[in-house]
Amino acid sequence: MTQNNEPVDLLHRLLDALRRYDWTEVEALWGEDGVIEYPFAGPGMPERLVGGRRIAEHIAAIYPVRAEVTDVGPVVVHRTEDPATIVAEFTARGRVVRTGAPYELSYLAVLTASGGRIARYRDHFSPVAAAVATGSVAELAAALAEAA
Repeated sequence: MTQNNEPVDLLHRLLDALRRYDWTEVEALWGEDGVIEYPFAGPGMPERLVGGRRIAEHIAAIYPVRAEVTDVGPVVVHRTEDPATIVAEFTARGRVVRTGAPYELSYLAVLTASGGRIARYRDHFSPVAAAVATGSVAELAAALAEAA
């Protein structure tokens, strides 16, 4: 099967690599100059990471450490005026590692491709919803109180 490097294909390859915990593939999808940004980053969370290795290491510290994702979808893709950029909506489902409770978190991502890789990925998820989904509301509240 041939791989397409269009933004939609890159998104689906990323989501598939995340489900398989394939950090080598995650790193390769971004390359050395790729960027991930978290516009709504909570305390203790990076707002921006550069480079596939740093991005893969960061994501690997979340999945499957905090949540095991077994399903992502449906994925709704919105095309933009820029053919290199898409907006995607999806929900990840699985199990919270610490408690065994069901995990479900919705995401809105803006992906821009360049040179067959992810150039920029803006992950617009809610840290509050993530804390609820992973059973870590107390930790988030403590981090917010410390940051204030």
